[in-house]
Amino acid sequence: MTGPCSVSATAFVADASHELRSPLAAIRTTLEVGLAHPDRAPWPVIAERAAQQSIRLEDLIQQLLLLAKADEQQLSAQRQRVDVGVLLRDVATSTQAHHVDLDIDLDAAPGATTVGNPDHLQRLFRNIIDNAVRYAHGRVLITATTSADGVRVEVDDDGPGIPATDRERVFDRFVRLDSSRERGSGTTGLGLAIAREIALAHRGRITIADSPTGGARMIVTLPLATTAATAGAPPKRPTDV
Repeated sequence: MTGPCSVSATAFVADASHELRSPLAAIRTTLEVGLAHPDRAPWPVIAERAAQQSIRLEDLIQQLLLLAKADEQQLSAQRQRVDVGVLLRDVATSTQAHHVDLDIDLDAAPGATTVGNPDHLQRLFRNIIDNAVRYAHGRVLITATTSADGVRVEVDDDGPGIPATDRERVFDRFVRLDSSRERGSGTTGLGLAIAREIALAHRGRITIADSPTGGARMIVTLPLATTAATAGAPPKRPTDV
């Protein structure tokens, strides 16, 4: 069978294989250097480097598994009420602990509750916030509000921003922008793709705008718990046009 879908799947497998090979090659090279000079090798340093690459490899595999679930429309399984404010607070607190030199401010309105898979929704916001933290100069601002249209979460950073011409492309799998916002970041190019898949699976969406802080503003909208389905089969993923 041939066609756009098979070509896309082939390209995805090729890209995934390339990403998996990188940390594996780093682990192998590090160990081979040590084995070549076992008496003089700095084994604690070698072990630390191998462990770091193992963590990177584990995270990449987890991201690929999430994308596989997205393709099988399973990202909104195990649905329950989720307090978005509490979820954002957990993500922001754990992120701040690793970036003490960066201000991460959160302003979440009460009642910002949706329905969905809490683990996957946490991954959505962690990917969005991690992306903002990666490029922020000194501050990330997270706000959550509610309206008749649903829950709206805005994540602003004061980094270099994202050009308007790239604001759709950044959600493609394995995409890294050829700009100061992506060059040398060391990312897999899957974080925002996963975030969008999770949002779509929960009848939501993600858009990008200019931030008043000078960087990028990621906007996530999700249905309110009062209007979202709380039982039955997971919602169908919107058809991409």
